[in-house]
Amino acid sequence: MGSFFIKALQRIQIYDNICNKMDEERYMKKIILFILLSVFIFSGPYEIKNNKIYYYGFLLENSDSKSFEYLGDEYAKDKNNVYYAGEKLEDVETLSFKYLGADYSKDKNSVYYGNRKLEKIDSNSFEVIFKFGKDKNNVYFYGSKIENIDIKSFEYIGSYYINDKKNIYFYPEKLKDVDLLSFEYINGYHGKDKNSVYFASTKLKDSDPLSFESLDFFYGKDKNNVYYFDSKIMNSDSETFKVYKENKYIKDIIYDSEDKENYYFGGEIVKKK
Repeated sequence: MGSFFIKALQRIQIYDNICNKMDEERYMKKIILFILLSVFIFSGPYEIKNNKIYYYGFLLENSDSKSFEYLGDEYAKDKNNVYYAGEKLEDVETLSFKYLGADYSKDKNSVYYGNRKLEKIDSNSFEVIFKFGKDKNNVYFYGSKIENIDIKSFEYIGSYYINDKKNIYFYPEKLKDVDLLSFEYINGYHGKDKNSVYFASTKLKDSDPLSFESLDFFYGKDKNNVYYFDSKIMNSDSETFKVYKENKYIKDIIYDSEDKENYYFGGEIVKKK
């Protein structure tokens, strides 16, 4: 698969692992934070204090606290205005405005991605599917129109997998040599057809689709091999390999998975048994 996705997913995994290691410290900080915040009324990044509305401490001028409503993520509204990240959205029909998810929103006339109005889009038929937006004419990804996709045959499969009558994508990358009729989403970033298993858009070498199971977003195994991202974990034991939902520790060693011979972290052996 493209190096962009590999690097991005690895960074997500590393960040998550660091956060898990800090769980005890984070727990204490959350208790302290809860005590401090309990004197205020908070709605996401917005705060109501003394009948005034603040966005991360910045006052929203001329806002109405009585009708104020937090909609989700960075969106909020009152009887007069709609706000995104503390800024007013221009020319919005407030009464019909609603947040749809994945940073998309709409009123009776228009569709928005963040604070940007999307042009030439049908508000009535627009819907959000995971990170994708769709109206009767087009499909959108993070607010941008996807070119060269057949809207009539478009389907959302799972995760970032989509397809039309000609292609399957782990968007924005197209899967190569894939069997369209047999392809199915498994779990995490894994999919398969009758011939191969895929991690995102990349075929897993020597994978067996019939016995493959996705263990989490990054780990998977079949009867012969264990995989991390799109690579085999060499010398691992597929039969006994298992992944933990939260990191575990042996003294100063962190591990997220194990088999009968080894403990692993991020697909690498960290300790032998």
